[in-house]
Amino acid sequence: MPNWCSNHIELSGPKDKIEALWLEAKEENKLLELLVPFEGTDYDREFAINRWGTKWDVDTEYLDFEPDGDYSRIVGYMESAWSPPTEALHTWMDDNPDCEAQLFYYEPAMDFAGCLDGEITLSECDDDYFKNTELGELLDSHFNILEDRLEE
Repeated sequence: MPNWCSNHIELSGPKDKIEALWLEAKEENKLLELLVPFEGTDYDREFAINRWGTKWDVDTEYLDFEPDGDYSRIVGYMESAWSPPTEALHTWMDDNPDCEAQLFYYEPAMDFAGCLDGEITLSECDDDYFKNTELGELLDSHFNILEDRLEE
């Protein structure tokens, strides 16, 4: 049984491209394989870890589609096994320069949190970090880290 990493994701870009991704993701209840498909036809654990950054695909239940004129986004929360899907998002953005991605993640059992561009060690950050830095405030707004610390 893996530790679960909580993620807040936002994928944005041209409406037709994002809407097509959304419709297929909801129909198949997967996202990462659509962003970075397997090179073969079957699941490959090593490929998943190396190309997605996590062991398994993610459930799309808590993701939403938000159209906005010619530009749209997929936004919401998901859980990933052990680590965030940073590799999948970087690869997808490289392959789709007209699109953008944001990701914030939190895995307290393994003592890390972060965003698409960087990671922090939770035990090295005091409460002021989550009140007085941009990344800390964003992480706390998505995952209630300060509230979690009060419950410990």
